[in-house]
Amino acid sequence: MRFRSVHHAEIAIILKISASTVSKYIAEWEAANGECLPRRGTIHDMGPTLTHKKIIIEKLFIEKKSVQKTSRETFHSFQAIHRYICSFKKVLLCYRKGLSKEEICVAAGHSARLVQQYLGLIKEFKQRGLNLQNIDDFDANIQNHYQQYPPNQILPSEMTLNQIDD
Repeated sequence: MRFRSVHHAEIAIILKISASTVSKYIAEWEAANGECLPRRGTIHDMGPTLTHKKIIIEKLFIEKKSVQKTSRETFHSFQAIHRYICSFKKVLLCYRKGLSKEEICVAAGHSARLVQQYLGLIKEFKQRGLNLQNIDDFDANIQNHYQQYPPNQILPSEMTLNQIDD
């Protein structure tokens, strides 16, 4: 059976509320639960939404969860998670060096919107008193994970009974 994600507009029609209210409710739920709902944008890693970036970074760096567990909880591939880590680290490094937002865009190769999202996260983490120093050492963890579980390999826990018999 194949599942299709439901759009905010469809949920709004079913519930007889506005699409913006649906978005607000989803954002509140995700923030309260620290998880991403499986929507088209999060499943296919599309759109400007910061929510999944923030949740993934928090799960990895603050909660110290594994890439595998974070991947499953957020419905994101290892590659997407690796991209978020690399992007966040680039912006953080440039920020620590004292570069302006415009300079960070050029140095990191990201849009002003994405850089602003990551700068907002850095500011939020600092306000919460979180230490971002351990982020520098995180590459080794993800590399070990990729060696143990290559990107196209099916994990043992994801195998079906037919695959185990083969």
